[in-house]
Amino acid sequence: MHVQNVTNAFVILSEAGTRVVIDPWIIDGAYDGSWIIHPQLHDPSQYMRDLDAVIVTHVHEDHFDVEALRLLNSRTKIFFPDVWANRQIAGKKLPERLRESAQFIPLSQEFHVVGFTFEFIPPMNKAGHLSESQDDNEVLFAIDAGVWVKDSCGTISVFLADNFPFCLDSAGTSLEKMKGCDLLAFSYNAMADDYPVCYDNLSVEEKHQACLKCHQIRDKAITSMFRRLVPKRGLVYSSDFMIAGSRALEFIQTCPYRYRQKDAAAECFSTNTGIPCEYLYADDDMFITPDRFDTTRKTIVETSMGERVTSLLQIKNSHTFPVCSAQDFYETFKQAANNMCVRLEKMGLSSEWMLELVPNNPEFSSVFVDLRSSLFGVLKTRPKVSTHHPLSKRLVCRADVEYFYALLTYKEHWDNAIMGYKLSWERYPDEYDLGLYKSLNFLHVPFRGS
Repeated sequence: MHVQNVTNAFVILSEAGTRVVIDPWIIDGAYDGSWIIHPQLHDPSQYMRDLDAVIVTHVHEDHFDVEALRLLNSRTKIFFPDVWANRQIAGKKLPERLRESAQFIPLSQEFHVVGFTFEFIPPMNKAGHLSESQDDNEVLFAIDAGVWVKDSCGTISVFLADNFPFCLDSAGTSLEKMKGCDLLAFSYNAMADDYPVCYDNLSVEEKHQACLKCHQIRDKAITSMFRRLVPKRGLVYSSDFMIAGSRALEFIQTCPYRYRQKDAAAECFSTNTGIPCEYLYADDDMFITPDRFDTTRKTIVETSMGERVTSLLQIKNSHTFPVCSAQDFYETFKQAANNMCVRLEKMGLSSEWMLELVPNNPEFSSVFVDLRSSLFGVLKTRPKVSTHHPLSKRLVCRADVEYFYALLTYKEHWDNAIMGYKLSWERYPDEYDLGLYKSLNFLHVPFRGS
C-alpha cells in the first residue's frame, strides 16, 4: 500500500493502479474563511486526479471540501458513513452531477473498491456533536467516524480522523479489527476548538498553559489507545491548519510548537507510546507491506511562520449577514433560549451556569439564559468585561449582533463558529461544563426537518 498524507486528514491510498482519497481538503477558508492549510499546497488540484473513489469520514468542512469534489468526474464513487447528518449535508452540498455517485454505508460494515476493503469505524468521541433528526426528535450522536482499510496483501491501516478522546469501547465490532494494525493514524493536537485562544479573560500565558494542559490530557488518551490497539506504526495527521484573521498570532503563541509541527509531534508520540510514529507532508511517500515499511521525504517544509502569520492577520471576514432589528433579535433569542433549556432537560443533563450574549453593537442590550432556573431575557445593563459575581458561574460571549442572529436562526452553526474562532468568550470560573456546552448547540430557533 502506498500512503500519502497531503494535508490534515487528506490521505491518498494507492494499490495496483487503484487510487482512493480519504477526507479531501484543498481550498483555504474552511469555517467562514478561518482555517488555512499549513503548510501551503502548490497545485492542490493535482491530488484529485485519476481517482477511483473518495471516502468522507464526516461532513466537517476540513474533511468534506465541496470545491475539491467538484474536480471529480461523475463516475467516481463517494462513500459516506450512513449517519443522518451526513445524508442531510451531503445531499445539500454535493454538486448535482455527483449525487448519484454518493453511497451511504452502515457503520462497521465492509465495502470494497478494487484492491481495497474498507469499513467505517463508529465514532469514538462519546460527547459527539448534537443535531436533530428529520422528525424533530432530539438525538445526541457523534459524527466523527474513522476508516479501517485492508489492501490485497493483507496490510491493515486505520485512519481515525477526529475521533478524540478515542473511547474504544464505542467502536463495536470494529475494535477487534483495529488491534495490531500495521498503521494507526490519529489527530495529534487539540486546536479544532477555540478554547483557550478565544477566552479573553485569560492572559496570553494563561492561554498557553491551558492549551498545554489540554494537550497533556490528549497525550494520555492517545497513549492509552496505543496500549490497547498495539499498532506496528503510528501516523500523526488530521491537525494541519492555521487560523486567519485577528486570532492568527494568538493561535501560534498559544499552541506549543510540538503540537503545531508534525515532525515534532511524531517524535513526541514515539517517546510517549514506545511505538514508532511517522509523519508525512504533501509529497512524501510511505510504502507498507506485511514485511516492509519505508518512508521517502520529498517535501521541503518552511519552518518560519513569521511572514505567513503577518499575512494571515490581514485577512478579514468576507461573509456578511443580514441586519436585524432589536425586536427581532430579542424575540428570536427567547425562542432559541427556550429551545436550549428544553433540549438540556430532554438530554438528561443539567447546568449551574448562566450564558450571556453581548452584542458588539452598542445600541443592542445583552441577553441571558440561566440554565439553573430556565429563565431567560434581556439584561437591563451591559456587563463590563472584567466584572463577575463571585457566587455565579457565567459564560459570556461577544460578537456582532448580525452574527448572533445568524446563529440563533440556524443560518450559521455554533459548532462551526467555535471551530472557526469567530467568537470572543469570558468564562468565570475557567472550567468546562458538559450541560452548558452541549445545550449551546441548541441555542437556535426550533428546527423542523423537511
